[in-house]
Amino acid sequence: MSHGTFCFMSFNGYGWYLASTAALLNISYFIHNLVAWLKIRPFFRGQQPVFSVGYTAWAPRIYLFTLALSAPALVFNIYNVFRYFNNFSRLFAKVRPYEPLFRDPWWVFSCVTLFQVIQKSYSLGIWTLCRKSPRFGFMLVGMFLALAFTLVDILATAIDGLSVTGG
Repeated sequence: MSHGTFCFMSFNGYGWYLASTAALLNISYFIHNLVAWLKIRPFFRGQQPVFSVGYTAWAPRIYLFTLALSAPALVFNIYNVFRYFNNFSRLFAKVRPYEPLFRDPWWVFSCVTLFQVIQKSYSLGIWTLCRKSPRFGFMLVGMFLALAFTLVDILATAIDGLSVTGG
């Protein structure tokens, strides 16, 4: 909540305030992806995993390995945000379009995994599930809107002239 309040303020510590709340937000992305892994991990283990043996061998390793690889990029992003919003560097404006690559793929993978588990375990399609559980349908709509807004944000930042604010 504190990160969204920066637009109402104007004071000497503005850059530090914004960068500090952005740092907490970046840390929460990593923790969120770790918790998502803890939620889907049981479907890859045990005597009767939901997925095939080959898939249960490499998918968890890739998930955890790539998540671990994203940690240095998030640390760099935190450092870069501090430098940008305290007027030390303009590098953040150039690397900003790549930021979602270090926070979004894991929750998308976790959601797709849960869809597959529901489909295999309960023999329900997505539309049937949305009719039986409208909350699930709203969650799906929210997920697709988040992906759409992320894509629009990337395009507006990466393509000159597409945004009025310049990223």
